[in-house]
Amino acid sequence: MVAYDASAMARLPPISYQVRDLIRTSGRTGYRISKDTGIDAATLSRFMTGKGGLSPANLDTLGHYFGWVISAKAIKPRTAKKAR
Repeated sequence: MVAYDASAMARLPPISYQVRDLIRTSGRTGYRISKDTGIDAATLSRFMTGKGGLSPANLDTLGHYFGWVISAKAIKPRTAKKAR
């Protein structure tokens, strides 16, 4: 089991930023995503502007819609510098 490394996690952008970036770069409008997925357009808009979040169900829906796969990225923990 790998221990949680808070300093390594701090170097990654939050998941919500990554999801927003994936949506923005998809080439699809919020309207189109809303119509295709059934996610309320206002909910999606609030999420994209950072004024609201998405439910786990909506995240699952977006994941299936876009074909996203979550994978773990190995991050080397920082090593402490030796005192002189």
